Amino acid sequence: MTVRLDRYVRETGAKKGRVIEDALDSYLSTLDEVPAEYVVPCRVVLTDESFDGVLEAIGSAAEPTATLRDRSRCRTREGATSVSRTSRKSEA
Repeated sequence: MTVRLDRYVRETGAKKGRVIEDALDSYLSTLDEVPAEYVVPCRVVLTDESFDGVLEAIGSAAEPTATLRDRSRCRTREGATSVSRTSRKSEA
């Protein structure tokens, strides 16, 4: 994390303390506003057995439903576009 923080500080000119304070404030505000059952921990620790279960579930994922496909198409028709990081940098 320190490498990412150092890079961000160099690129933006912000002070490390301020970046950390802003990030912590944002995180705590989110915890206040979002119900606890919807907050997913940053790190998940799994036993070997549960990790194998996750791998199995991922490997046997069902195909997307017709409804999901339709909703995805609607979002693109409404003008939602995705921009990759490389294209953002080239536009700047």
